[in-house]
Formats: sequence, structure tokens, C-alpha cells
Amino acid sequence: MMISSSTTGIVSLDDEVRLKLNEKYNLKLGSVGGHLCPGGLVTILKYDDFKKLKTDDKNNHNYIVIFDKNEIDNIYDVIKYKNCEYIVRSYDEIFYDAIMSLINKISCSHKIIDDKLANEDIVLLSDKFGVLYYSNSESDFLDLNVNFFNQDINSAIVFDEIIRRITDEKIWTGQLHFLDKNGKKIKRYTKIIPVDNNHGALVSLVIIISRSNEHTVDKSEIQSNILPRVPYVAFSLDRSGHLVDPGSIDYSIINLGEDDFKEIGRLIPKFDMDDVVRNLQKHKHCTREYIAEKCDGVKFPVICYFNLTVCSDIEYINVILVDISAFSENENRLGVIVNNICEYIYSVKYSRGKAVSTYHSPKCYDITGYTQYEYAANPFLWLDMIYEADKDGVLDFFETINKQKRSGRIEHRIVTKEGQVRWVLNTCSVTLNSRNNIASLNGIIIDITDEKIQEESLIDSEKKFRSLIENGSDIIMLLNLGNIIQYASPSVIQSLGYYPEDLYGKNFIDFVHPEDKYTLFKVMSNVLLDHSYSFSIICRIINNNNNYRVLESKGSYIIGDAGIDGVVINSRDITEKQELLDRLEELALYDELTGLYNRRGFNTIVDQQIKISNRTNKRLLLFFVDMDNLKVINDKLGHEKGDIAIKQAKQILEITFRESDIIARIGGDEFICCIIETSPNLDKEIMSRLEDTTNRINKDASSGFNVGLSVGLAYYDPRMPLSIDETIRKADMAMYESKRKKKYKLPD
Repeated sequence: MMISSSTTGIVSLDDEVRLKLNEKYNLKLGSVGGHLCPGGLVTILKYDDFKKLKTDDKNNHNYIVIFDKNEIDNIYDVIKYKNCEYIVRSYDEIFYDAIMSLINKISCSHKIIDDKLANEDIVLLSDKFGVLYYSNSESDFLDLNVNFFNQDINSAIVFDEIIRRITDEKIWTGQLHFLDKNGKKIKRYTKIIPVDNNHGALVSLVIIISRSNEHTVDKSEIQSNILPRVPYVAFSLDRSGHLVDPGSIDYSIINLGEDDFKEIGRLIPKFDMDDVVRNLQKHKHCTREYIAEKCDGVKFPVICYFNLTVCSDIEYINVILVDISAFSENENRLGVIVNNICEYIYSVKYSRGKAVSTYHSPKCYDITGYTQYEYAANPFLWLDMIYEADKDGVLDFFETINKQKRSGRIEHRIVTKEGQVRWVLNTCSVTLNSRNNIASLNGIIIDITDEKIQEESLIDSEKKFRSLIENGSDIIMLLNLGNIIQYASPSVIQSLGYYPEDLYGKNFIDFVHPEDKYTLFKVMSNVLLDHSYSFSIICRIINNNNNYRVLESKGSYIIGDAGIDGVVINSRDITEKQELLDRLEELALYDELTGLYNRRGFNTIVDQQIKISNRTNKRLLLFFVDMDNLKVINDKLGHEKGDIAIKQAKQILEITFRESDIIARIGGDEFICCIIETSPNLDKEIMSRLEDTTNRINKDASSGFNVGLSVGLAYYDPRMPLSIDETIRKADMAMYESKRKKKYKLPD
């Protein structure tokens, strides 16, 4: 390799690191740590000096940044740049070997990408979510540090489809569409290759975009040369340091032979069993860095992660040995990564088809309430904590994974140490050894209790809403802006004799009486012009027997609410009421002064209300209303003022009650209001509304006096029926009791 003594003005390394690298690897570094490799200049410097660099320098040059242990919270400041690697300072041989590994990695990756693929394809590296952190060339339609899939016009469907395909087939090829810097749509042939770690989990993506829209690149070349897999081997030791079941160990993963691994002390000369045992007794797990040595004298750095497992009252020490000779510091510290990851991770080691040990990361305590040590002491604790009703399903899940040797996921409940029931998502992957047998099951458990509660709450709300719609007597329809029926509630069967599915796709206006079509067409046109417009109309609709029913309908335009986009119409069948109204008009059963029903009109129409009450098993509310001091107003202010007072009372009642309710004037200053009870607190709501309306009308009136009303309430209950006269008498008595408690001031 060529050595460069010139630099870009970077502040120098401390002498200790520079001299050690010079001595150990004969690099002859200058005082600034510059080292030229095929991928470009690699500059080694401290984090404090790295912070002083300009952003352009960080993006365009290769750096290895040394962190002190108290600075590791700032690692993201380095790894967000595509050409930068980091390493945590230590003072042993491993530290310097790791620096050389980073130099070799940068050299290898840049050489392959820049020399083999330049001038032919755009090669990108991204994380598993598609966020780009490397490109071998600039492009007029892609930017780094953003999500690759968000730059594709069809991003919403492309990402899901690609992830599904590479999960099943391990590669995706096809054409993607992009917008260039000028907004022009372009199409490119693209190949996306997944890169897995040694556990089979997706860690990154290699994205190859052809400039000619035809070029392809061999998958194996990219995977093997740019991002190799992490080499590791797992095994167990007894308390004396001897290998347990050495025949099950797959040495080939880290290029070892059986002779190299007869004893751990032979492979790792400086292995100190006493040191490991002391730490395991105190902490139950620990990590150590060593220099391993093969029988042929070849040395290479390794990290060993130890944890203690108790099985059948016998203590075993599980070991994961990782070859770190060709990887950066952030890929080396397997134990630190596992213990600090946010999710609860577990691992089950297999030997000769049987589970021999388990590992649970510290996060297990946050989710289950049990510690790592409790799991280690009781190998069956994981089964005991599964919710009883879910145990068979979970056992079937793991049995299927064992038989099919494929990954999977399951949602199930657990019972925590405190007795709480929690929902978890359990995702399990399978690692196979060289003989295609299961070496381990590795999984992640995520607490999804809050999501499940929200999901169940939403389901309950949907059930209640659906029940109200399906069991209500009112007809609910959804029309598009062309008056085509998109939905009809089941109540249409009882009211009109149609099944809802028979109405879908038909024009609602075709069912309207010819004389009423113009009225409906007019209001629908208003909705089309003004989406905030709402309407209330009465029209005749033909039923399945070719007879017309009178519907009172209210409608408004709704968009975006639960996926609804159209006019929602709520209709009530008022045919019988309309027929009675027509008959009442013929009989002249109205009060001349107010236009309300008179006593005869009330007696005629209230019989129909009683029939409805008996049929629906709902109570009738009967309000007896008497004007306060009408005689005083007539005597002191004249009958003309008295008539005005009566009309004000009528106005108050009409505002308070619904249009479909019965209001009658049965005497000079007496009114009766009759209404079907549709909710438990309807009587209180009406009394409150009557009081508010009275106060508002009196405040706005210019008559010079206030109208006071005394009200008595009685109920007609179909389960304990009384005659209408008896019900009126009870309401009258309640009204006089109300009047007795009130005091009024007479006008001057």
C-alpha cells in the first residue's frame, strides 16, 4: 500500500496511537494519521477533532473516528456519514487490530463498488428500511440520507411488494419510476438484493440501478464482497472449562478445524476460566476479548460472550465466540448490542435435536417481571408464564417451526410475575448448522398490550355502532353525488320491503314519487354545489308492493370520516302520521289563533300515538303547560297583548319540541305536548330546553312583558296503561303543584 504524508489539514492523532500503528503494521503514518487505500484517503482522528470538520469533508472523505468510552453517546454523529467508521478506544492489541480491519473494509468495499461497477450501474447501500448511506456515483434523481422508496412514485405499494419478494425469493428485479430534478418522469431497471446477518435477519439492502435500463449484476458477487456475514460459533463449557458435546459444534463457520478446538485453552492461550467464573457468579454474563491461535500459528482477534445456564441442577457456561478480524467496532460487540437492544430477545440453543440452553436479554424484566437469572434457574419458566388458554397454540407454533425449520410469528398472552395479563408479539427465526439441523431458535418479544386494547375498543365501538344501525327503525342510506345508492341499512326491509343488496347501484330518485322528484333533485343539487349544505324534506317513496310511503328525511354530505364519501340520508316512515295530518286538515281540528291542534284534534291524533306506544313498547310523555297570569295581562294590557302572549307561548313550545311531536292548545291558556320517549333522560332534556327557550324568547321579545309557563308531566306506560283522560288529569295536577311553588311579578 502507498503511504501518504500529506493531509487535508486534519489535527493529529495522539502519539501513542500513531506510534503503535506504525510499529505493529509498518504503516509509517505521518503526524496526522493519513493512510492511502484503493478507496481513497483514510484519515484516523479523535472525535473532538472530527467535530471540527466541515460537512462537505465528512461526506467526501474516509474517516475512522476514535471515541473515548465517555463519548459513545455521540456515535450517531459519525455513522450517519457514508464514509465514516468509529471505534471505541482501548489499550490492548484488539484495538489496533480493529483499526486495521476498518481500513481493510473501506478499501475492499470501495474497490469493488468503484472499480467493477462504475460507469455501468448506480450502486446504493441502504439500511433494511431503505435509508441510503452510500452511492458509488451522483444521480439526478436520488439523494443520500433519505428513504430510497420515498423517491419512487409508487412508494406506497413498492416497498411492501419488494420486502415480500426478497423475503421469499431473496432478490427483486423490476422497473421503478422516479422524478428527476426537473420533475420529469423516468424509468429505470432496478435490482434489490437483501443482505442478512448470520442469524438470517435482514440488515441492509444493495440497490443496483441500471443506467441503460438493461444491465444486471451477479448477486453473489455483491453479497460476498461488499457485506460479508458475521462469523461466529456457539458452544458450552462445564465449570472446569471443558467442552460440552463437542461433536455438535460447527467449527467451519469461523474457518476452524476440529484440532483447533479440542480445548478452549488451546484455541485461546490467554483464556482465564477462573476470571470468567468469578464474573458469571457476580453478573451471570460477561464479555471478553482475546487473540485466538490456530494450530498452524495463524492468530486472529475474537470476542467471547459468556452467560450462565442451569439445567437439571448442573451449571453450564454458554459461549458465543465471534471472529472480529474483518469487522468494525460497531459490528464486534455482540454482547453489548444484545444487552442494550430495546426489544426482549431470547435464544434457545439446540444440540442433537434437543434444546440444551436458553438465553433471555435484560429487557425480559420490563415485559414479564422476571429477571434473566430467574429464567436461567427455571428452564420451564417461559412455558409457565404463557396464558393458560394460549399454551396449546404457542406449543403448536414452536412445533411447526421445529418441523418446517422456518421462521414465524405469533400473538399470544403472558402472565407477568405480578399477575398481569399482557399481549406480546413473538417473532422467532431459525438458525441451521452445516448439517441442516436446527442450531438455535432466536426470537424477539414485543409488548403489544396497548395496541390490543385499542384494537378491542375499536371493535367494540364498531359493534355498538353497527347494532344501532342494524336494529334502529330509521332508514339510513349512503348516496354518491350522482344519487346512486351505495349503502342501505337493514331497516329498509321492514319499511319498504326491499333487501339492501337489491338497492345497491340504483338511482335513489327512481324510487321517488313523480310530484316529489323536483324537490329531492333541488336539494341534492344544492349539496353538489355546497358540500356544507344539509337538508330536511318530506317525500313519497315507492315500496316493493308499488305503494307509496311518506318519509321524513334529513341528509348531509360527509367525506373522510371512516372512509365515507357521499350523502348520508336518515329517513323515518311517517306515513300514518301524514295520513292523520291530512285527515285533521279536512276536519279543521286546528286552533285558529296559533295554528296548533285544538282539543278535538289532539284527542283524534293522540289515539294513534297510543297505538304506536303499545306496538313499540315505548312510553308516551305528556306535558301539561299553563301560561302564568294570562288573565292579568288581558285585564291590564288588553286582549291584543294577551293574544301576543299566547303566540309567544306557542313559539316557545315549537322551538322546544320536535316537528314530529304533538302540540295542542286545549284552552285559553292551556297547552298539551305529547311525545314518544326515545331515550331514558328525554324528560329532563325537554324541561331544560323549555326553560332555556323561554328565557331566550323573553329576552328578545319587545312586548313589554315576560311569558311564564308552568309545566306538569305524566307518563303513559304501555306496560301499565291508563286512559288518556287519566294521564291528562295527572299531568294537570303536576302542573298546579308547579304553579303553586312559583311567584310572579305582575306588569306595572
